[in-house]
Amino acid sequence: MTVEERIPGCENQNFLDRLHIGTHNVQGINVALKYRNWIEYCNKNEIHIISMTETKIAESSNYKLYLANPYYDVYTANSNDEVINKQESSMGTMIAVKKTIQPFIHNIMSSPGTAVAIDFFFPLNQRIRIISVYMPNNNNELKQATCKKIKEWMRQAMTKNYEIIILGDFNHDRVRDRKKPMMLFNEMEQVGMVSLMKYFDKKEETWSREGKKSQIDDIYVSNNMLIVITAPKIVNVEEITNSDHRMIVTEWQMNARVKKYRAKKEKAANLPVWRNE
Repeated sequence: MTVEERIPGCENQNFLDRLHIGTHNVQGINVALKYRNWIEYCNKNEIHIISMTETKIAESSNYKLYLANPYYDVYTANSNDEVINKQESSMGTMIAVKKTIQPFIHNIMSSPGTAVAIDFFFPLNQRIRIISVYMPNNNNELKQATCKKIKEWMRQAMTKNYEIIILGDFNHDRVRDRKKPMMLFNEMEQVGMVSLMKYFDKKEETWSREGKKSQIDDIYVSNNMLIVITAPKIVNVEEITNSDHRMIVTEWQMNARVKKYRAKKEKAANLPVWRNE
């Protein structure tokens, strides 16, 4: 796929009506040409918010200058010295946000090397926390710490009545490894988070190499969002990033928000509680 080709359904539209949200394990964006091509590809396909995992960008004095580009503001959870001592330098995740959406950012949090969260306050009281995660696969201590941090962010968002999207590379196949489910999957499901790959019965792998394949990348959303989110598209972007992971893209239909109505007691049985606008 070339930079000029578009993902079906990602045509240019009013971002306050529909947001395209995606995640991709880029397997390193520390090569300038690769990073530039990838950012241009995301911009051309009108992906408004993109989670990148396994970025291999270390915390340094000049990384912000390196990541600067005309289309996106980039928010990182880079590896610092402590994380690198615990895990190989392939760690790192970030969220790139189209500059037109940046004014709606309310808060940013990060956990070095593994997770970054952004709170957005959109018009009509639509508040959402988006969390990008790169789960370490061979360091149990760091994995448990990451799960704990994401659980904390998730619970905080729930107490504030935010919707939640958690996306990225979990390094755990929900179906293949169902006999040994990851703690974070259990935590998300207990509070009503839903895997889009499971909900829309997507069978395609998100990672493949030398005959092996798995579905270790995913997007989880609040249960309330299921009626305003589209089935994810699984996109091969190997020619852009040279990654053996595929990208997942979904669309949040913001103009179809869920609204709650208060019914009169004597007519409550005949009135809908929820309605699509």
